[in-house]
Amino acid sequence: MTALQRLLLNSTAVVLTVTGALFAWMKYFMTTDDPFAVANHPWQPYMLDVHVIVAPIALFVIGVVWATHVKPKHESGTKPRRKTGLVALWAIAPMVLSAYFMQVLTNERLVEAMRVIHWVSSAIFVAGLLAHQLVRMNGNGAAKSGAVAEDRGVW
Repeated sequence: MTALQRLLLNSTAVVLTVTGALFAWMKYFMTTDDPFAVANHPWQPYMLDVHVIVAPIALFVIGVVWATHVKPKHESGTKPRRKTGLVALWAIAPMVLSAYFMQVLTNERLVEAMRVIHWVSSAIFVAGLLAHQLVRMNGNGAAKSGAVAEDRGVW
């Protein structure tokens, strides 16, 4: 995984985590005194805008990381930090699918279910990614001998 890939993955994850948490707080936990208000906070629509715009970029970066980091590590049999990476990896599908279905479903009960799935899977993804990075920083990650080359020539 190149430094640029790591930067893009981590920065999009931070932006999505912050905007998602702020949007959820503003929409579901704040109230307004204005009976005609569409949003509970003036920044609420902007948090959603940034979240929805950055999410496809993050998904593209995840695809690149899959091709240049996850798949080669899996094929080589390299095991260090695999558990924390898999936690993040397995949370991606429910996180992405629930986000899509929240936008297109019309049944309120299903939208609520997708919202809960999105919150839980997003929290699992962030925790897994954070744990994956912390293990790397603590020096318990992959040894350089026998490991798949980190720089695959993409970015």
